[in-house]
Amino acid sequence: MMRYLTAGILIAALLLTAAGCTTAGQIFGTGEERITLTIIQTGDIKGALFPDDDATSSLAHLASVIREQRDSTDNLVLFDLGNTVREGEIGYYYDYLHPGLTHIQADVLNFLNYDAAVAGSREIGSGANVFNRTVLGAEAPMLGANMVNRTSGEPINRPYKIIRRDNLRIAVLGLVDPHARFGIPERNWPAMTILPIIESAHRWVQIIKDQESPDVVVVLLHAGGDAIYRHAVDCDEFSAEPQDALPIAQRLAKSVPGIDIVFTNEGNADMYAQVRTERGSQVHIISTREYAESAAVLTADFFRMRNTDFFTMQHVQVSHVSALTQVPDQGFMTHFADAQKRIDVYRKQFVADVESSIPATGCLYGESCILRLVHDVQLKLTSAHVSFAAAPVVSSSLEQGPMLIGDFFRLFPHESYIYSLRMTGQEIKDYLEFSYGGWFNTMQGPYDHLIRFVTDDQQGIVRNEQGMPQFYVPPYQFDVAAGIDYTVDISKQPGNRIQIIQLSSGRPFNAHETYIVAVNSFRYAGGGGHLAEGVGFSLEELFRRVITVSSRSLRHHILQHLMEVKSITDCTLENWYVIPESWGAAGRINDNRLLYE
Repeated sequence: MMRYLTAGILIAALLLTAAGCTTAGQIFGTGEERITLTIIQTGDIKGALFPDDDATSSLAHLASVIREQRDSTDNLVLFDLGNTVREGEIGYYYDYLHPGLTHIQADVLNFLNYDAAVAGSREIGSGANVFNRTVLGAEAPMLGANMVNRTSGEPINRPYKIIRRDNLRIAVLGLVDPHARFGIPERNWPAMTILPIIESAHRWVQIIKDQESPDVVVVLLHAGGDAIYRHAVDCDEFSAEPQDALPIAQRLAKSVPGIDIVFTNEGNADMYAQVRTERGSQVHIISTREYAESAAVLTADFFRMRNTDFFTMQHVQVSHVSALTQVPDQGFMTHFADAQKRIDVYRKQFVADVESSIPATGCLYGESCILRLVHDVQLKLTSAHVSFAAAPVVSSSLEQGPMLIGDFFRLFPHESYIYSLRMTGQEIKDYLEFSYGGWFNTMQGPYDHLIRFVTDDQQGIVRNEQGMPQFYVPPYQFDVAAGIDYTVDISKQPGNRIQIIQLSSGRPFNAHETYIVAVNSFRYAGGGGHLAEGVGFSLEELFRRVITVSSRSLRHHILQHLMEVKSITDCTLENWYVIPESWGAAGRINDNRLLYE
């Protein structure tokens, strides 16, 4: 009888194994050890920590996902991809106004018990002092294997971390897009540079394999979200590996042996892909949406047979959990109640009076009081002849009445610095030709559209998943110039539209004369391709043209300006206009029907 009972137990154990049993430990009678691991990844939260009137998703919602997973699994690991708070007023409040407080990003990492994070472009953009406050306050390491000291070439932070779950050894390596460093004033990071991703990954994955003998290698890759931004500039010390059409996460997975999983913010989408490497192994690539809209959950079974050293990964499953399906975690809300109150008080501080309502529609056509503010501040701070800028956002209106801090950061969510460069008159024209070439359509008559949309083979306008027409280039690339008077002929093809009449001061404009030009650091870093593709600047040439860099962000200077003048009027730029004017006016009507009706 005992013999039959023992056989039955063995059969039952084998059946459980075949069915994908998720228990950890040694499976009875097989000589096999099995561990089920769960990894949760968040990233690009960008200040969406708490639920509010404008946000339907927040980290508080995703905290419920984390808590539920912790309650239901024994072996959980939690990672973050950076860009956590520095998008709006929360980051500004903790970065600059109250440096004596424990930084809220460190508090978030500690409260949710993250195991590791990678440095994001916004953490790096805040400068070494703010970055180090976060690093020192957080129990989880802020990884960055390719963030190195310029002199020694060694990482300034921990390059990787080894995490143990039962007998499983998990190596997590942090890598950052080199362009996160480019455009940041030298004084903010005097001793740091960022080495190429692929080159650094080869080095550190091999070190991890040789010294740590991990069972699984995970890469946290903070990548740029704009392909033009990443690839517009030439190869250089920041990005020396040759560029190709593959996204950086896929190139990393294909060309660096030993990586098993890559979490990345590339593409700002819920994505899961399996990439076959050059040696035939499989790498899992996962990304999530920004502003805490989703979290990724990966589960995998790891098996190790008796008398073997390593586990093998099998049965990988990846899902994306939407914040919309969750309720804010009460523990998270309670812990951060005081911080939320402080931020709410700050949001309600007065900035300036808006004398009359200003609709958002003008932003798409370069007619915006907010855009005028940007130009005024850039010209004043740099004493430039010409300023280039696009509206920071194109979907927000200004209502008559008091503008509060919360309203201001809604209009100016991003942080950048101000550069002044030397450019010739011809280069200024080339810059504008590039901007308006992607922005405005070549109109055939008043029945046509002014804005350039993506069209299909039948010349029909392509719409996105939300049913909205797709712009040929994103609106943040719609740069206009201040300081010069010019026309844009929309009846002509891109590259032959701009006629610069004069400097707005009344002085003649000469294509061969050199002028001082103000741009933000995103453009300087290659964002949109205006200076690289449009003007044709190499990095060496761009470095040579720099005159000054602002010590504080453009957003800071605009805020200070508004708090001094205490009022905003509906003042749009009047130094440029579209010709034929009747076509442009009709094209705007056609566009508005398509976009807003």
